[in-house]
Amino acid sequence: MNYIFKSIDHYQLASPITEDQSRKFFTEILMFREVKKPLSLSSNGGLWFESGSIKIHVTLRKKSASRT
Repeated sequence: MNYIFKSIDHYQLASPITEDQSRKFFTEILMFREVKKPLSLSSNGGLWFESGSIKIHVTLRKKSASRT
């Protein structure tokens, strides 16, 4: 299945899945290219992807403690 995006300038997403799963989804399924984050932001974690003019930043949500 191919997706055609017409326009997204910049989008920040919070992902409930792991970094590896997020990377696989964006690079192998949506065919985005992973780009290196600036050194000043790399310690914050997360991933950045681009496809043409589309830029998506993915923040990995930390698992919250289960409630009893």
